[in-house]
Amino acid sequence: MVSKIPYLSIVTVGWFVALLFGTLTPGDDLPDIGFNLNDKIIHLIIFLVLTTLFLAAAKRENFLKINSGKIIVTVFLIVSIIAVLTEVLQHFIPGRKMDVSDLIANETGVVTGIIAVRLLYKR
Repeated sequence: MVSKIPYLSIVTVGWFVALLFGTLTPGDDLPDIGFNLNDKIIHLIIFLVLTTLFLAAAKRENFLKINSGKIIVTVFLIVSIIAVLTEVLQHFIPGRKMDVSDLIANETGVVTGIIAVRLLYKR
């Protein structure tokens, strides 16, 4: 019997590692992405995708055998803690700074991800 490979979980962990790399790398060591996009939009997208991946993986892989409301609250709390910690840790990294407006953009991405998943799964 072939075991089920948790692809969504693997992608979620990969996205999380990339998020940590991007948010905790010293400012001078960040690669040039080749185009200029508003910093807050980037924060929103990163956390929207992370939240969406967490929720989809939790649902698909049945990691959380609880009702969907508790899954949403759990994912909201986990990703919100990640958002806060990455901003706080940036205070200690050369060339980076903690920014409340970045945190607001992060949390906007979390909430937007939850809303998007709720709308997609209602169909």
